[in-house]
Amino acid sequence: MKRIIILILSLGIVLISNYSFAKTDDEAIGYIKNHQISYAGVNATYIEVSTAFAVSHFNGIKFIGWETKPDPKNPVATLVSMKFSTVSEKVDLHIKNSNKKLKMKEAIPLLIITWRVNSLMGVKITPYNYYAKESLEVYKGMVETIHELSK
Repeated sequence: MKRIIILILSLGIVLISNYSFAKTDDEAIGYIKNHQISYAGVNATYIEVSTAFAVSHFNGIKFIGWETKPDPKNPVATLVSMKFSTVSEKVDLHIKNSNKKLKMKEAIPLLIITWRVNSLMGVKITPYNYYAKESLEVYKGMVETIHELSK
């Protein structure tokens, strides 16, 4: 009985260690590049959604690289960050809250958009930081605008 329990625990440890986060950094980045999000019938990859946000909100955008690391709050997820250098932020005329508008005008020399990639039970990608959440909002707004213009 003791051997069976040890065998089951060993097997569990092996399985968990194999899936502690996306198998390689390249795989996690590949998920961001290739997996699509769909909203109201319009599909886009997470890299397209992130880049659309960066271009629509910042001047002088330049992609400078990727960063991956394990999620400190979720041992089966990997954080994938897209790093952009920026010159300045564009004034967002659609923001109604003046406090948020002031925050958006502040210069950000390095824009980092981070997604959480969980590949344990199929691939699930969720926003990890503020800029990833805003990227989704920009994407949804663009899709809604497309639908409004096509009426």
